[in-house]
Amino acid sequence: MVITLSGNKNASSHGWYFYFDFLECAVATDVPDPVVTTTAVAVATDFDTDNTYKLSPQRLVWSIQKLGLLGEIDHYCGVFWWKQSVASNPAYPTCTVTFSGNWNDQDVVWLHIGASAIGKTVFGGQDSSNTIARHFANFINAIFDGVWASVSGSTLTVTSHSFASGWQYHVYTELPASNTGSGHAAVTGDMQGGTYGVKWVIDSTQTPVLNRAFRDWNTDFFSLLKSNGMSAVCSFSQELVQPPDNPAGGAVWVQRFPDGMAVETATGFGTLNSSQIAFSSGPQAYMGQAYAAMAGLMAAAGLTPKLQFGEILWWFLANASGMALHDADTQTAAQSALGRALATFHTPNDDPSLNSYADAIFLRTRLYNYVARHPELRSLAVPVRRVRTAVAHGRERPDNCKLLRYINLPSQWTTRAGSGFDTFLIEGYQYPASTTISTRRPAARSTHGRNWPGTRRTAVICWASTTVPGRG
Repeated sequence: MVITLSGNKNASSHGWYFYFDFLECAVATDVPDPVVTTTAVAVATDFDTDNTYKLSPQRLVWSIQKLGLLGEIDHYCGVFWWKQSVASNPAYPTCTVTFSGNWNDQDVVWLHIGASAIGKTVFGGQDSSNTIARHFANFINAIFDGVWASVSGSTLTVTSHSFASGWQYHVYTELPASNTGSGHAAVTGDMQGGTYGVKWVIDSTQTPVLNRAFRDWNTDFFSLLKSNGMSAVCSFSQELVQPPDNPAGGAVWVQRFPDGMAVETATGFGTLNSSQIAFSSGPQAYMGQAYAAMAGLMAAAGLTPKLQFGEILWWFLANASGMALHDADTQTAAQSALGRALATFHTPNDDPSLNSYADAIFLRTRLYNYVARHPELRSLAVPVRRVRTAVAHGRERPDNCKLLRYINLPSQWTTRAGSGFDTFLIEGYQYPASTTISTRRPAARSTHGRNWPGTRRTAVICWASTTVPGRG
């Protein structure tokens, strides 16, 4: 309860009593500067959440400065807002108007689209069915915003821009009674119905892979960091929303359980799910372009490009059929490398020594090769520092996740030399605040990074009140 008193005013209780626990005076002022500032602690920004993409870069940077936490920002690019995407197999409401016959001078043709009518006066010796069709296409595209038109020969096609009921129209033509020629306009179909298909599927053919809004926002963000003496490391994960997965057509993008079920997680945005992406050539090339594009944006702002390979692991847990290691591309590669089908592992704690470690070695080698082969990064004209994220605590502890521990830690990553990484980042993920400190500490001293110099090994404890289905 807030009571504001001003001037010399008397208040009457009207027979009621009110007991104050305390009174506090509040004075309007500017937001205070932080009591202390430190570069030893940093914030993480997540472009999938309201506290990043719904804020202007200026407000976000100002908020971080007011917190006083000025360490290197962990800037997570998210799983869907950055992509170029299209509607997959949509069916827009459409109709055609076919013009035919011989037209007389001064004939007038009327085309009605909903409540609007547009016309064409025929000029003898100049117009034909083809020029009439082109006239209507140019007219529609010049003044209408609900529909667009195209023409092929003497056939005009009119298409709605939307599937919504308010953007669907009846179309018909009208010929004057004085028309003595054989000119005719026939309408086929009507702009009703239609379907969205699958909305906003990644269009991996687009260059650059980052959409305009994302590029512009991050260009401003990086420029502000540079001007304020701040820095960031940018990360992409191994999850995407609506990838162009089509195993039957040879486009393998999504990891799958042994029963063929796709590995998906709810994003919290309506019915959208994110997919755990397979370690195949299509995603590898696509994500390589995304990393290179982010490095380019950072370099253009004067920042040292720093990229984080976040959560690129075999890290989803099992369903009833086993661990999610069985997309079509992985199965084909296993058949070639092992001379047989990949073994089925059923839990994160399965023994990796099965078949003398052959299957587990195949899986971690596949992971290593996926991360190592990024020609886009090697061809950049600017130096790029690369950070490896290991989701260590909980899913990769050697006492209860022997399989994940083995297949997610290629031997090349156990030391800095030869790893290809500048820094090794260890996350203690999804451990609630009630967890005892003695349980939390292993994340920071995990043997994942034991052979890395202390200045090149960092630990992050990430708190969460709930766990995400399928992730543990």
